[in-house]
This record gives sequence, structure tokens and C-alpha cells, in this order.
Amino acid sequence: MAGIILDAELHAIARYLVKLEDYVQEEYQGVVNVDSEIQQLNEQYGFVVNENAVAFNSDVKTMYNFERKRSLKSIDNVAFAKFKLDNLTGNNRLQQIKTELANELQAART
Repeated sequence: MAGIILDAELHAIARYLVKLEDYVQEEYQGVVNVDSEIQQLNEQYGFVVNENAVAFNSDVKTMYNFERKRSLKSIDNVAFAKFKLDNLTGNNRLQQIKTELANELQAART
């Protein structure tokens, strides 16, 4: 669960940076130094301790680049709910591969 929450937090910060950059560009024809903004946000809010500042900057910048290059705006909610349900119940390709491997190993041992 922690990974999902961290991803959501990093995405929220990245989306904020995209909105900030767009606003500054549209309203003032200016440029935002994203690295500086990430540092200032961390100083203001204390997201991570100084020892983790470089990793924080790197992860937020990765999410920022992802958000900046994103082309897809939505996916089908019902399809995604089915995907989540299948992952919770083990009805997915990963589980199929594990089952196939277990069967192959069992057959090899007998």
C-alpha cells in the first residue's frame, strides 16, 4: 500500500509543477526552473530529510516528465475495476505464469 500512496503523492507534486509551469508560461511568458521548485517545495513542506533530497528530486522529476509527456487522458473505469478485481483475486497473467511454473516443476520432480 505504501508504494501506491507514495506514487500518488509524487504524481500530485508533479501535476502541481506542470500546472505551475503552464501558468507561468501562459500568464508571464516565463520559465520555471523545475529543479529549483522541487527544492523549494521540500524546504517549505519538509517532504523528506536532507539525506533523501536528491532521491526526492529525482523521483518527482521522473513523475513530472511522465506527466508532461502523457498523451492518454482516460481509460474505461469498468475495465480498470475488473483489472483491479482480477489482481486482488489472483485471476491474472502473473498468477497463470506462477501456476504453470509450479506445474512444470512438479512434473520435473516426479
